[in-house]
Amino acid sequence: APIVVYGINRLKYSSDGLLALPVNALGQEYIVSSYGSVTDGNVQKLPSQYMIIAPYDGTSVTISHPMSSPNHPAGSTFSISLDKGDVFSSMSIGYGGDLTGSYIYATKPVGVTAGNNCTFIPNEIQYCCCDHITEMLLPISTWGTVYHAMPIKTRAKGPIYRIFAGEPGA
Repeated sequence: APIVVYGINRLKYSSDGLLALPVNALGQEYIVSSYGSVTDGNVQKLPSQYMIIAPYDGTSVTISHPMSSPNHPAGSTFSISLDKGDVFSSMSIGYGGDLTGSYIYATKPVGVTAGNNCTFIPNEIQYCCCDHITEMLLPISTWGTVYHAMPIKTRAKGPIYRIFAGEPGA
């Protein structure tokens, strides 16, 4: 029977949640949306990150990173092979490291989650606590061209939006 799955991370000072997409809602092309790391990695490792989850055997995935990860330099493009149930994870390096903008193309539908263990939004390290963020990403094929957004009434500095283009020059 159809089900709905929500993931929730509940911590004392930080929480976030995501809606897990069913396999029939997955796609083959994604752009990662995360946020920059707020540590240098020496004390705590709180990087920008993403995971690719394969629901099918024989899935070839090509990935382009705008910033460095432990095994791939900035600007590199590489390929991996995944089978059903396999997960590939990548994390940024150093302070400000952000894998936002990484491009993922798979030969079969995959799931992609992205986020950060602890970041500041906006990038202002003036608050006592950072926040955990996570989201299951929507494939580019599901993106629209018109969106409506409402400000949160009690937010003093207004909302923060990140806008991505699904193709160059869009």
